[in-house]
Amino acid sequence: MKKLKRQFLLLLSFITSVTAVMITFQTRKRLKESIPFTGYTHSHLTKKISEHIVASEPKQFQKGILKIIFGTLTYDMSHLQFPNISYLECDVHLGAVTILIPSNVNVILESKSLLGNCASLTGRYLEDDIPQLYIKAHAYLANLSVRCIDDFQS
Repeated sequence: MKKLKRQFLLLLSFITSVTAVMITFQTRKRLKESIPFTGYTHSHLTKKISEHIVASEPKQFQKGILKIIFGTLTYDMSHLQFPNISYLECDVHLGAVTILIPSNVNVILESKSLLGNCASLTGRYLEDDIPQLYIKAHAYLANLSVRCIDDFQS
């Protein structure tokens, strides 16, 4: 019985690995070529590295796009100014992303994940009188978290 269980776990592990490789190779070229710089105030592509980025230019955030493959990214947006409504798109494949926002911004997270996790850990509820940041996230074998800069530093 133990031998059968071990074989099943090995088979499951193999299937997961093959699926990860297939997703990676199918999306790698698309991710590399799909960073549209026009129309976005902020955009970034991370591949196979770990980065900590403090977004500062341009100062006003309106619409952004982040694409991560095989990488880890900490994207600090706490120095930016947000209008009443702004948008951020995130695609994460086999990686991890932490997005840091200022304490006066409310996050509305719409996410889809496959063997991963997307979470808004700001501890804020929908408030009408502060800027709203709408995040549309896709995480495939990856994790994405949105955190308030005040909670991250302490």
